[in-house]
Amino acid sequence: MFVDIVGFTRLAERESPADVVDLLRNFHRRVEEAVFANHGTLDKYLGDGVMITFGTPEPDPQDVANCLLFVDTLIGDMQRWNEEREARGLAKIPVSMGAHYGSVILGDIGTERRLEYATLGDTVNVASRLEEMTRTLSCQCVISEALVEALEKDTPDQLDLMKPYTAHSDIQHLRGRQAEVKIYTR
Repeated sequence: MFVDIVGFTRLAERESPADVVDLLRNFHRRVEEAVFANHGTLDKYLGDGVMITFGTPEPDPQDVANCLLFVDTLIGDMQRWNEEREARGLAKIPVSMGAHYGSVILGDIGTERRLEYATLGDTVNVASRLEEMTRTLSCQCVISEALVEALEKDTPDQLDLMKPYTAHSDIQHLRGRQAEVKIYTR
């Protein structure tokens, strides 16, 4: 899963460096709390974005439900924070999210001088592209059909987590990828 602040480049252009760092710390804290409250792993900060995994290093049948619970938690937390910001005369901070389900590659990448533990592969690439799609689809979150199918298989008692999502009949073509993806948006 990827989470990103929408419009961060414009925001960073007009704000002072101290204000940008303060905003990022507040945003990262909210994301971090939502991740850990829903049994996820904060893989890495990507500037104004965050990469999150559920089920690493050990998969659990609850992983997909935890991912969707994370989305619910973060949307609620961001709504409250944005209400506080507006009351203080500050701009809202919109976020976008994208999530996909599948196998990933876990391991060290880099050289002897600089190794980094990384999560990579097609599943990660698709999740990143789904997050990007939120802008063209004017939504907060895009999830893949693979994620929904895993929810149905692993935790069918939690299908109510899909209530806020709408299935798209159009198959989506993702930048840099041949295989198409069916999606749900929120």
